[in-house]
Amino acid sequence: MLRRKQKLDWPVIEAALSSVVFRFPDARPLTTTTHSVALALARDHSLQFYDALIVAAALEAGCDTLFSEDLQHGRTLSGLTIVNPFL
Repeated sequence: MLRRKQKLDWPVIEAALSSVVFRFPDARPLTTTTHSVALALARDHSLQFYDALIVAAALEAGCDTLFSEDLQHGRTLSGLTIVNPFL
């Protein structure tokens, strides 16, 4: 996306990635398990797959709160509570 839509050069993209890795050294990869959980969440709770993937990653990381303006405020999914920080 950064290359095609934003038309950024490779060194700028590499610097951006380095910055993210530096700021978030404990970032977790999306695994096949994460995708399987997301698929079940999307199917069972009528979520868009991308939103379900975010929820699945939060659950996998052991979060109990997910801040999102796109999901339904106050909704609980498998023990994860959605909070809209802008309300």
